[in-house]
Amino acid sequence: MSSERPLIKLIPAGLDLFLDRLAWMGILFIWIYTIIHYSQLPDTIPSQYNFKGEADNYGTKKIMWILPGILTVLVIGLTILNRYPQVFNYPVKITEENALRQYTMATRLIRFLKLTIVVLIIFVDIKMTKSVHDNQSNLGSWFLPAFIAGIFILLMIYLYEAAIKKK
Repeated sequence: MSSERPLIKLIPAGLDLFLDRLAWMGILFIWIYTIIHYSQLPDTIPSQYNFKGEADNYGTKKIMWILPGILTVLVIGLTILNRYPQVFNYPVKITEENALRQYTMATRLIRFLKLTIVVLIIFVDIKMTKSVHDNQSNLGSWFLPAFIAGIFILLMIYLYEAAIKKK
């Protein structure tokens, strides 16, 4: 399947470069934020949240290093994956005529998803840190539905664009 697809070297547009830079700036931000606030945290902090956004498990403050670590690995992985759009699954058949358009839309979707995940993790990291100082351990009941809706909207826009612009 993907071996039959055209191999095209994509040149990122300005928007693509902007999205990538924002994601990397987010990585830098979360590491700096964690380094600055780590020493101010108590030994026990919220480590898990339920569907209502309320803390339902607590752990050592060392877990604060997990979020930046996972986020860094995820962004690196998605960045590498984005170099090989011919291996993605597509809602339309990829041909010589539509490959450039489809690859461009798919890699842009990955960039938007990557940035959305970066913003999500930064938000969770900041809320975890602030919850300790405010004695309020919740993300808000709107958090999970809003995040899922955001991802769903991005995917629906992509699927619509991919189906409309087959060529």
